[in-house]
Amino acid sequence: MADKNQNVPWKDVVSRVSADSGIPKKNIDEVSDALQKGVSTIIKETRPTEIGATTKIKTPLGVFTTTLKPEKITQNPKTGEQFIRSSSYSVGWGVPKDFVDAANSGITITSKPLAGGKTVTADKEKTSSKKAG
Repeated sequence: MADKNQNVPWKDVVSRVSADSGIPKKNIDEVSDALQKGVSTIIKETRPTEIGATTKIKTPLGVFTTTLKPEKITQNPKTGEQFIRSSSYSVGWGVPKDFVDAANSGITITSKPLAGGKTVTADKEKTSSKKAG
């Protein structure tokens, strides 16, 4: 099991991809840079122009989502002064199912009903419509 917090540097990822695929490390870095620039360009070219609208860019590494957020009244936490933050874009990323499956491989997630209609799954508790019985 990994330590509580672990950071894997990019060079380790490149080394693993190179070892697994036979592709030279330099080529992997070049392709990675090209993908990053390409996705950034597509984000700029396809970003929505209407508040609340969303653009999705599907890639093998997941789906990148760009959304235009409306103006918002916000507050300076130090001074308490309120101001209007202009509309802005948010960019999200949804991981591919393969990544989630890899993270969950080799473990068993079980749930069982508890008194009061709650179930416990892993370390999380949620309310269920089913009663323990």
